[in-house]
Amino acid sequence: MSSVRELVRDPEGTPGPPDDPAAEDLWHPPSRSRRSRADARTMSVAARRSRWRAARVVIGAFLGYAAMSLVVPGVVAQRVFGSTITVGLLCGLTQIVVVVAVIARYVKDMREGVDPLAAALRRESRGRQQ
Repeated sequence: MSSVRELVRDPEGTPGPPDDPAAEDLWHPPSRSRRSRADARTMSVAARRSRWRAARVVIGAFLGYAAMSLVVPGVVAQRVFGSTITVGLLCGLTQIVVVVAVIARYVKDMREGVDPLAAALRRESRGRQQ
């Protein structure tokens, strides 16, 4: 197997790609469609990562609240302010705050990570159509 720097010449003497298949990309840069697939893959991974992070936080908060209701119902029923505000009610309201925070973070992640990639793919695809 030859090194990347060694060239294979055809009978007419024009340089060709090396014998090393790993070096093929050096001689044949990625086509637009390959780059588009890579960008789409990157975009998909970023979106998936953000969705899983959001789901884990929301489900974790809910399961924590549910577990607390099952394990220590006396604490959940304990009154905090006056006769109507309980620990359980405060936990429920905290869940709403957590969900709103997760949504805000998800939107921020999509705007910063996924939307620019999607816009670039759209521009590239429009360029190929014209």
